[in-house]
Amino acid sequence: MLFDKTLSQATFVAFDTETTGLSPMDCRIIEFGCVRFTLSQDEESFSQLIHIDRPIPADATRINGITDTML
Repeated sequence: MLFDKTLSQATFVAFDTETTGLSPMDCRIIEFGCVRFTLSQDEESFSQLIHIDRPIPADATRINGITDTML
């Protein structure tokens, strides 16, 4: 059986980052988030915007909705 009671009672943590693009050399992380959850409910979450040393490209703002003024 792939799904047993042990897995259904386990706690998981998922992480998410938003960036200004896909290049690890040129782009920056602008938001970090995580959520702790079980299979039945979210338990706790955290999100933090991160100020960077350059303007956010318009394409990044269009995709993730994060603007320079938000940072």
